[in-house]
Amino acid sequence: MNKNGVMKLAPIEDASSSDKIKEKLMVRIVDDSMKEIFTEAVKVDGPCRDGDYVICRVDGEDKPIAVGKGYYGSEFEKKLEGKKVGEIIDTKPETELISIKRKMVCIDAENAGEKIKRYFEIEKRRRMIGLYEDIVTYRCENSEFGDLSEAVEMARRENETMDDDMKMTEQEIMEFVKYQAVSYAVIKEAGLSPAPDDWMSQAVEVESINIKNYFNDKFVLINEVEALNGYM
Repeated sequence: MNKNGVMKLAPIEDASSSDKIKEKLMVRIVDDSMKEIFTEAVKVDGPCRDGDYVICRVDGEDKPIAVGKGYYGSEFEKKLEGKKVGEIIDTKPETELISIKRKMVCIDAENAGEKIKRYFEIEKRRRMIGLYEDIVTYRCENSEFGDLSEAVEMARRENETMDDDMKMTEQEIMEFVKYQAVSYAVIKEAGLSPAPDDWMSQAVEVESINIKNYFNDKFVLINEVEALNGYM
């Protein structure tokens, strides 16, 4: 890679001014996320319905069944619908309905705060992974580059050796060269030497650490569900 590739690497600290990244740092609790946080499989007596999770005793063996998924055959699962715990289903061999669980939203005041906190931490980790691509894009768009002509020409020559369906366009070549230049700069900023055959993996590892260190405490939890007021 041309050592003049990046003259000034866009700081990761400045990336948080990007509207796209700002939005990712806001973990909003809306109706759908509330369901994700507080949905539990609760025991009910019945009648059983599509979407329930049941235990059936068939020929002396207890079998867990997700009603409506079709894993045990849609015809058999249809026979479960409308039945209550303890009822016998007319099958061969005979089937007894042992238990029924149904997913419900249950807000337990005692541990609601803990569940919200756990959801926040899980969502942070998930979004941290997604931030990698955003940060790389930000750096490529906002870093100051030197003379990239040598790297571009090398990429063009390599591109010519590729199969037609794998070849890059001129724009893609330029984007790749900038990505490579930024990756080298990120690796060097960490005090490491880019490995010619492994620079991509190096850059991912280094940048992932950078993102975790900088953004871990930048996430904000925002409640937009009135029912959860007072639990946060």
